[in-house]
Amino acid sequence: MKRLPSVFIIGVKKSGTTTLTKYLDLHQQIAMAFKAQIMNNLPLGNVLHKYHMMMPYAEPAQVVVASFPGYYGRTRHKFFKLLPFMPKNPKVIVILRDPVARAVSDYLHITLMHKPSTSSNRSEWYREGNILRSTFEETVLTHNGKVNDTLDIIRLGIYSEGLQDFINAVSRKNILILSGDYFSKNPLPTLRKVEKFLELKSFYKEDYFQYNEEKGFYCAAVPSRPDVSCMSEQKGRTHPNISNFVLTKLRDFYRSYNLRLGKEFELSPAEFEWTQQ
Repeated sequence: MKRLPSVFIIGVKKSGTTTLTKYLDLHQQIAMAFKAQIMNNLPLGNVLHKYHMMMPYAEPAQVVVASFPGYYGRTRHKFFKLLPFMPKNPKVIVILRDPVARAVSDYLHITLMHKPSTSSNRSEWYREGNILRSTFEETVLTHNGKVNDTLDIIRLGIYSEGLQDFINAVSRKNILILSGDYFSKNPLPTLRKVEKFLELKSFYKEDYFQYNEEKGFYCAAVPSRPDVSCMSEQKGRTHPNISNFVLTKLRDFYRSYNLRLGKEFELSPAEFEWTQQ
C-alpha cells in the first residue's frame, strides 16, 4: 500500500544527504521514497495526488521516508506547502556540514558540472543562484575583500536561519540534526541515532560498513543488499587548495551563526566541532 511519508530528510546541498538516504534505505523497516518530487506548476489537488503516487509500496510495519535533497535552500517553500496535508506529527531529519567545507564542495561541484568551455573566454557565469568566477577565492570575496553573502553557496551555510523555519512548522522534539562531517568519518553511530529517533529495531552492525582506502570514505557491505556499496565517483572529490586568508575570512563570517546554532540546538561539540570555533 502506498502511504504519504511521516519522515522527511531535508537536504543541505553537499552535506551527505544522498549517502544518508542510501544507507537508511538498507533498514528493513524503512520504505524510502527516492524520486518523489513536488511539482508546484500544478493545482494543489493534483500536486498531492502526483506526490502520493510517487511513494513506494510500504508494509504496515514500515516507516515511509521521503528525501528532499536541496530543499533546505530556496525551494523549501515547496515542502511547507505540502506539510499540512502530510500525516500528523511528522519527523524531520536535517544533516549539516561545516559551512566552509560545504561552500568549497558546492563551488567545486557546480564548476565541474556547469563551467563554460574554455573557448568562451568568460570571466564569470551565473548558475544556481551564484555568480561564479574562475577561482573559489574570486567567487566568495568581493573586490573590497568581504565575504559575498549574496551567493547561495555562502547563504546556505547560515543554518540557524533555515532551521527556524522548520521549527516554526514542526515540533522541535521531532527534528533530528545530524553532522555530515561526523557521519562521513564513520556512518554507524549516526545511523543508530536515526534508528532511536524513528523508534526502529536495531539493524546496523559494525561489519556492515568497511573503509575504502582508495576512495577515502566508508562503503556499505550488507550481505542482503549487494546493490548498495560505495557512493558515486562524485563523492569524496579532492578539494582545491584554499588560502588561509580566505578560509579565515569565511570562518570569521560564519562564527556568530555557528555559535548561535550550537547553543540554541545544544549540538554535540564532538560531532559539530565547527560550532565551537
